Amino acid sequence: MKSRFYDLFPKATLWGINREIGKTFYQPGIYSKKKLMKTQICSPTGIPMPIVTLNRSIIVACSVFALATQQPLITTALLAVLLPASLFGRRASLIYGLGQRLLAQQIAKPNVIFEDAQTQRFNNIIATLLLAFAQIAFFVQNMVLGWLFIGMILVAASVALLGFCIGCFIYFQFRLNRYRLINWMTK
Repeated sequence: MKSRFYDLFPKATLWGINREIGKTFYQPGIYSKKKLMKTQICSPTGIPMPIVTLNRSIIVACSVFALATQQPLITTALLAVLLPASLFGRRASLIYGLGQRLLAQQIAKPNVIFEDAQTQRFNNIIATLLLAFAQIAFFVQNMVLGWLFIGMILVAASVALLGFCIGCFIYFQFRLNRYRLINWMTK
């Protein structure tokens, strides 16, 4: 499913910053239908994929544990962990700091894949907003609505672990439609 998304929207993940030239570049033909080729040029300012996977795994694990035990306090702790990352970026992210230390050997490999930092921050903001809405629902004693928000987070993070990032797709569509609107307004 991941390759299908990238085949439809190849520019979604292939934009990057070329530090030698200082210009934005796009290299077509990097993704094939069968596998990711080793000639991929990664954004040096991106987030390593092992840390992205760790972030998604922690969200899934906490959501499943909270649903299984019916404890909203677990989701409150998850909100407390994700909120600084959403507000201040990866320099304030506990998961990013933990991932840098625990996954240092995987990150140091030359063929590590990077994800766009803006897209991942957008995903964290969506997760944080849904967690905040869940906390508000729990506070007003609307447990069904609160668990529905947690379920939405669980589904999105689980599907992202399987290869299709819903938040990335929403971010790409937002950027694409913003570009179209700006072009339409300037004509």
